[in-house]
Amino acid sequence: GAIDLDNLLIMMFIVLALVLVFLVRFGREKKRKVDIYMAGVGIDFEQRSFRDSLSGITKAGQRNWYLDAWFGEKVLVLPANIICITIMVIGLLVVCLQMGGLL
Repeated sequence: GAIDLDNLLIMMFIVLALVLVFLVRFGREKKRKVDIYMAGVGIDFEQRSFRDSLSGITKAGQRNWYLDAWFGEKVLVLPANIICITIMVIGLLVVCLQMGGLL
């Protein structure tokens, strides 16, 4: 199962080519700044506000609904540990029984 020298050389040249392409292209592209489109008429792009469909001014924002009461770490850690320990014990018992009853 050893890899031949010619295959190692091919892999080395591929990796070197990828590194060279990355180094040559990195940081050379001029990126143009475009205004944010929020499915409405932009009012103030620095404040991220736009005129919405009801002609009101709305500030864009990001919100997440984490539901910590149902899916938080404090809620899930005990059931997750119980399930994982149960699976490991069952797996250990199956392996021991298949090896001739080492229990």
